[in-house]
Amino acid sequence: MIVALIQDFTVQSVEDLNEDQISDAGRRYQAVVDVSSYNPHPPVGSLWDGKDGFTNQSGGPLTHNRIITKLAFRSRLSMQEKAGMYAAMATPQGVGLKVYVDDLAAATFVDLNRADTIGGVQALVAYGFLTQARANEILNADIQPHERYMG
Repeated sequence: MIVALIQDFTVQSVEDLNEDQISDAGRRYQAVVDVSSYNPHPPVGSLWDGKDGFTNQSGGPLTHNRIITKLAFRSRLSMQEKAGMYAAMATPQGVGLKVYVDDLAAATFVDLNRADTIGGVQALVAYGFLTQARANEILNADIQPHERYMG
């Protein structure tokens, strides 16, 4: 697991440690924080807020990446939503939707923060496949450990 080793609320080091090493580090540092989901990882010298947030040296916040597997993204859609999309793809007017689905299939992963991902989900709202509430849920739900793309 990629962890930040914290002393005096400041990142001292970022390391890939196993469970035994994490336990040992926990005895030597103020905190050991999982930063596997940060992209980029907090650099040495970053400030830790005491929970799971970090501020870089220039004062800006560091954010978790929101990268999930393609299967995780598909699983965020209900069977009914996917069936409606596939039915629409079978019509001449559904070619744009087919291109979108093919692009997702060709992707290595899905980054929920990317503008084209957000735009694609918003297009599903515009075409009536999703409500805005469902789009928000798909894009903003907490990422579960099994959904995270590990590269």
